[in-house]
Amino acid sequence: MSEAEAGPAEAPVAAAPPGEATCPRCHAPPSPGPWCMACGAAFDAKPVEGTVPPGGAVAARKFACGGCGALMLFDATTGALKCGFCGGTEALPQDDDYSPVEHALEHVPADRQRTEAPKVFRCEDCGAEVAFTGAVVASRCPFCGAEHVVERRGDVGRILPASVLPFAVDRDGACARWRTWLGKGLFRPRKLASLASGEALSGVYVPFWTFDTQAWSRWTAEAGWHYTVTVPDGRGGTRHETRTRWEPASGQREDFYDDVPVCASKGVDGKLVRKLEPIDLAGLRPYRAEFLSGWLAEEYVLELPAGWEVARERVNASQVQKCSHDVPGDTQRNLRVWTQHHDVTWKHVLLPVWIATYRYRDKPYRFLVNGQSGKVVGTAPVSPWKVLVAVLLAAAVVAAVVWLVRR
Repeated sequence: MSEAEAGPAEAPVAAAPPGEATCPRCHAPPSPGPWCMACGAAFDAKPVEGTVPPGGAVAARKFACGGCGALMLFDATTGALKCGFCGGTEALPQDDDYSPVEHALEHVPADRQRTEAPKVFRCEDCGAEVAFTGAVVASRCPFCGAEHVVERRGDVGRILPASVLPFAVDRDGACARWRTWLGKGLFRPRKLASLASGEALSGVYVPFWTFDTQAWSRWTAEAGWHYTVTVPDGRGGTRHETRTRWEPASGQREDFYDDVPVCASKGVDGKLVRKLEPIDLAGLRPYRAEFLSGWLAEEYVLELPAGWEVARERVNASQVQKCSHDVPGDTQRNLRVWTQHHDVTWKHVLLPVWIATYRYRDKPYRFLVNGQSGKVVGTAPVSPWKVLVAVLLAAAVVAAVVWLVRR
């Protein structure tokens, strides 16, 4: 049986080459920076040149209708501004050659920080904060449906989103997907699909951090090779027995991770929103207020450093799996992995999500639609009567089989 652990605090470490700086606290291999990426302790000496991959500087490369003067809103179907009164449209720049700028993890440019405080509301139930744009108003939280919302002024100095992924699924399309999804499932209550309505859906631009990182991992393990021997069986004969020969093994690898997404929302269940992945960021556009006209945009709650911690844990877990595949032999045990990161960059983006909170027998359930791809995820109730009928039918089948066998 194989074992994989990402934490090195109690892991045995092979003797380091002479002069190589190991962590004075946990004795982990050297990190590219002055601190141990495993436990955070400061190094008392620099790593020997060539023992770690080199770091380096990060190279980053209200809308009135012209026909009737009414407010124009962004239309997910056409990807343009559309007037709800006269039907007039106004195309938006395609920006096909747009390439989002990546920023070094330690750097937040001054021009990406907000200088004015917008109007936002904070939900006292789930803690989500949503910014109002244009004429959009709300008395209910789009995430949990609570009416305990408090209007306030937003915070100055917050990081502004540089990119947005515009909605491509409109309300009718999201509602149709919701109704279809509610109607599926063998054990769901009858007529559950009747709860789906367009009015219950809210189109929200949800804040995300995305991170790029070069991950460098060093691992140690015991690699096992199976072999077969012939031994006495105790009855005058012999039998074959499989044994395992264990040998120490070690190695290292380097992998690049591009655009690891981390949801910075507090209103959306993180585990649920992860199921909306993969997210195709090829359609990112430079942030324009036009994309938000008629839509809600949530303020991020998870700060940038905390977002990186989430991304780092995801990458580290992935590196454990990759290192496990690198261990030779037929089996393995005592796998230990240390992962360092360098050239870490980030960007702040808004991604489109249709959100609905519905209630069944006074219990809340969530439903999400990826506003770009149309992928749906959610939670739904289970009918106890259908489960009971299924159990009784299964028991009847088992009883019938047993009766036939005993005849």
